[in-house]
Amino acid sequence: MDKLKRKVMNFMRGRYGADQLYNALIITGMVLYFLGATINFGVLVFMAQLLIFWALFRVYSKKTYKRAEENRKFLKWWQPQQKKLKLLFRRFKEMKVARFRKCPNCKTTLRLPVKRGKKTVKCPTCQQKFESRIIL
Repeated sequence: MDKLKRKVMNFMRGRYGADQLYNALIITGMVLYFLGATINFGVLVFMAQLLIFWALFRVYSKKTYKRAEENRKFLKWWQPQQKKLKLLFRRFKEMKVARFRKCPNCKTTLRLPVKRGKKTVKCPTCQQKFESRIIL
């Protein structure tokens, strides 16, 4: 077993390896593959195979600078999307106890308790007052 481990380590020496973009490509590829296979849509399966191939190409690439730059660009795009997704899941999770509204002045998202009717809300960030209507 150690001999195989050493061979794999020697093979991977100088290669880029896995990163966040690799994980995203593999997960997206697998989802597209299973979706395409279940609805019998070959184009999705082909796209999934391309994504998985691209992910594997990146892992075994020896151009580490280019792969790191690709990952940096992906993370620059992904981080705002990740914040939006976390807020969406939090909204869904707290649906029974809170409502989320944006301040019209500074666009800060505020978490308001569920109390039916119109309320005057003061934004803690910009101190602007605005009307908020909560419907159950």
